[in-house]
Amino acid sequence: NWDPLNDDCWLKFVDFKPGGEPEKQSYYLGKSIREFFQENAMNWIGPLLVKKPHLTPGYCWLSNFLLKKQPSKIVQQLPHAIHYRKHVSVAPVYDMEFAFVVDDDYENVSEACKVVYEAVKEHSKKDSYPMNVCLEMRFMGASDSLLCPAVVGKQSPNGTAKTVYIEVLTMPGTPDWKEFCKEIATEWCKIGGKKGVKPLIHWAKEVEPVPNLREYMWENNRENMEKFLGHLSGKVDMTKKLFFNDFLTHMFTDPRQLTDHVHSSS
Repeated sequence: NWDPLNDDCWLKFVDFKPGGEPEKQSYYLGKSIREFFQENAMNWIGPLLVKKPHLTPGYCWLSNFLLKKQPSKIVQQLPHAIHYRKHVSVAPVYDMEFAFVVDDDYENVSEACKVVYEAVKEHSKKDSYPMNVCLEMRFMGASDSLLCPAVVGKQSPNGTAKTVYIEVLTMPGTPDWKEFCKEIATEWCKIGGKKGVKPLIHWAKEVEPVPNLREYMWENNRENMEKFLGHLSGKVDMTKKLFFNDFLTHMFTDPRQLTDHVHSSS
């Protein structure tokens, strides 16, 4: 977790080993109450930052300061360790996220983060603060699911590479957000890393700012998208949009077929 305009970040490690007596339920009750008030405060502050962006640096400093107050070490049962924050729905955010294969030396992860750091810095010189929540990332394994972004790990040379999801978040209505995301996405889509695998979007997050998104996804995940459509063939009537809305209908229309149709018509 990196709060914009700060020089440090918050790292969370999960060690899957017995480490003593886990926290009792009373701890989680207090934590839930605290997070409820924190999320409500964020929901109140959001519109203020949208109207008065110059307050963003101070808010980001405070967020980073409060993160440092987190316990340095805690023993938890696994579900608590993974899903560590409640009430996030109280304060909705805008969120764009990509999944990257992880280089063995983490060089491409660093490169992706630097893209955001530099963009935030350059915007701040113009008193523009399009990202006022944080940059977050989480590491995981590869996936066999055809449309899961972590399938990039299966596209690596050994087919089992680690993946990392990196996302940028801001308050709804923040000025210059779409332009900021377009800048970030343009640079992220160029990062192939040492394994030569381009990142993929997280379908459930904000994807509209990504330039030429359909062409990019078909170029970098064609095999899996064709397999997905093959599984639906003869089973799902696309015209009834049982699983598809206008956006997904657009995304799952092969650009090559459109090109072939134009050529044949001409």
